[in-house]
Amino acid sequence: MDLLTQLQDKLDHLFLVFGTFIGVLQRDAPASSFENGLLLQDNETLSKWSTQTKEMALQVIETSKLIESIIDSLPGFNRNEEDQYNRLRALNDESIQLNQTIEQTKKDAGNVITSQRRYKTDIK
Repeated sequence: MDLLTQLQDKLDHLFLVFGTFIGVLQRDAPASSFENGLLLQDNETLSKWSTQTKEMALQVIETSKLIESIIDSLPGFNRNEEDQYNRLRALNDESIQLNQTIEQTKKDAGNVITSQRRYKTDIK
């Protein structure tokens, strides 16, 4: 799988994780109440909630690190804009030359076929 596809897959996964975790946070957040300005919550519920949110945060961090490593390994990532444009121009020139070579090869092949047909006609 190429790097851009891997990057896209990891970003898709990160967005899915964010969406899922937002829904989980909304659904499972423990009820809170205040008394005399102090937050009152059940310690067991708070402990479970803390563990769950840490696990979700770790998953986001791990996925983000993978995304960063893929981005760092992309070709041309460390090049400036001018270098990237020069590389694109060079690739375009190479493509044009190859296309011309292909067209010439097709013409040569057509000429060979035509001469073979004439030769067969002359023999008959």
